[in-house]
Amino acid sequence: MNIATDRPDPLTALLTSVEKIVPASPDRDAVLKAYSLVQGTPTAEVVDQATLLSGDLIFQETIRETARELVKAGKPVFYYHFDFPNPFPQPFFGGVAHHFVDILFLFQTLRDIYPNELSSKVSADMGRYWVTFAAKGEPDGWKDFKEGIVAVADPEKGWVQRSVEEDRKAPGRREDRWDLIQKIQPYGQTWGDQMANRRDGFWK
Repeated sequence: MNIATDRPDPLTALLTSVEKIVPASPDRDAVLKAYSLVQGTPTAEVVDQATLLSGDLIFQETIRETARELVKAGKPVFYYHFDFPNPFPQPFFGGVAHHFVDILFLFQTLRDIYPNELSSKVSADMGRYWVTFAAKGEPDGWKDFKEGIVAVADPEKGWVQRSVEEDRKAPGRREDRWDLIQKIQPYGQTWGDQMANRRDGFWK
């Protein structure tokens, strides 16, 4: 994400650009309020919340909605959240469950240097899930999303499966905010892309 940490007043720039992308409505205002993108919010918090929002606009809400629609269409869906943090302190994002962190576990190329047994197990289990999905069309032991089940790479337990209702209550899960984003579609992707990538002068 390329959030404008170098701008003297990023909140005003954000609010001005959003007015050009998303039609005015109580739903748009609710999204901004949910992420504390309102007058009076300190700049550091604006940057943090704008970073979360851009990821939710581009990835999280869209992925969840796609999974739901595929279930409605009768397709098998194996939906997951990767909450397990990057186990390596360098070169970036150490201790954070960031975008693409799952790649550090999927391909098994780092299995000899993981700093703890749980990281190794998360990688081994993930490899097994992906290989059995490729071979049989479903990950070994992983229940379909249509059964109301979500798989999670949990930072304390490794891979677990939870009900949708249980997972919604997980620390850091922002399902309530994604519900608000859903109400402003189809504008979310454009908003998130322009905000994260500084397109079309978003932060000017």
